Amino acid sequence: MCPSIPAPGRGTKSEGGIMMSKCPNCGKENRPSANFCGRCGARLPAETPAASQEPQQEASGSQPAAMAPGREKRFWKKAVVPVLVLAAAVLLLRWIGQSRSCETCNEILGLQEELLSVLAENEDNSLTMDDYDRWEIKVSALSSEIQMLKDHECSMPIRKVKDHAYFYGRYEGTYTGEWKSTAPCGEGVFSGEYQEGSRQAVLTYSGEWAAGAPNGEGSLMEYEGYSNMGGECNWLTRLYEGTFVNGALTGSGWSCRESSTGDRYEYYDGVYQNGMLEGQANFLQYLDGGLYDKGIAEGYKYMTVYSERQEILNAIDTAGAVLIAGVAAKCLFDVIDITLNGTDSSRFQNSSAGKWLEQQREAIAADEEMWRQKKEKEESRQQLYNTWQNQEKLAQWWEDEYEKDRNSENAEYNANYFRRKANEDKAAYDAY
Repeated sequence: MCPSIPAPGRGTKSEGGIMMSKCPNCGKENRPSANFCGRCGARLPAETPAASQEPQQEASGSQPAAMAPGREKRFWKKAVVPVLVLAAAVLLLRWIGQSRSCETCNEILGLQEELLSVLAENEDNSLTMDDYDRWEIKVSALSSEIQMLKDHECSMPIRKVKDHAYFYGRYEGTYTGEWKSTAPCGEGVFSGEYQEGSRQAVLTYSGEWAAGAPNGEGSLMEYEGYSNMGGECNWLTRLYEGTFVNGALTGSGWSCRESSTGDRYEYYDGVYQNGMLEGQANFLQYLDGGLYDKGIAEGYKYMTVYSERQEILNAIDTAGAVLIAGVAAKCLFDVIDITLNGTDSSRFQNSSAGKWLEQQREAIAADEEMWRQKKEKEESRQQLYNTWQNQEKLAQWWEDEYEKDRNSENAEYNANYFRRKANEDKAAYDAY
């Protein structure tokens, strides 16, 4: 049993005979003996001098401390509250009491509050380079310390929570599922985001948790968008399904990278160890909607050890055909479709990650149509250019013939005719 930590006095609010303490962060009414809010984990304020004198003045008359239990009991008897709601309230109060009695749990809640405050210091990306370095070190240290503390032994029971505020590393979001002490434990879904200046990341994980991190079977989706030095927007989207060990990908999986303009996709299918690609992996690369390269890559730098790029280019040249626009999007669309429909877990399909993938599937279908229209326009423009160039060559040939023989009426006529056609075709190309 963890030693009890006495709770400091604080401003309270009377509710049915029970002096409640209101959280300044989320507004939840908490027991007056609580150090931290049971909903958001924020530290509750200390009692003001005026508030601290009220109980003393009441104590000079009758004995409210002895009467409080009676009033509380009468309140619950008179209140029209369903039995299940009452039971849930009792369990919640028990959990808050146990949280107060565990030093490590209280320390985690305090560090989470501190991490939230530190992250807010650079929301507008206004820190100097020196300040940023110190900020980066502090954020990493707090995240690591919180994660280490979550693995402590605690006698608190596992309970169910919904949309519970939670930090996973730098990601701030909500968790729904099984919960123990101050962290997920068991089956659950987390969705969170992290923003630092122009960089924004979104993470959703659905699966098994232990010690406050993904441990066991699960599915993870991660999206990260940022701007480079030139102001160009880039993003990375990754989906992984399999076994996680302390939050790191471990086992068979695949990753996808896409360019900011959506014209380049790279897929790698292989085995991951501690979050890094291990050994060799099959890869596919798509450029401008067409298959550009495929083969085998190796290591975390994805070094190509075998490529069929030349064979692909030769096949395209020989066939004299252009691959259909949006092949890359269609490939990702199919992978997402397989993930959603082929996953045995209905929990994942109904989770935030599953719903996010559904949205991605709709967006990809829209992109595919956009690329189809773009490809048709490019092909029409290329056709106009080819027509112009053909007329230009004919015009130049007949003009050379006319220069050789100024008396040739035929050469003069054809030179003027094809020059006029070339000019008309050039105007049509420029106007497209």
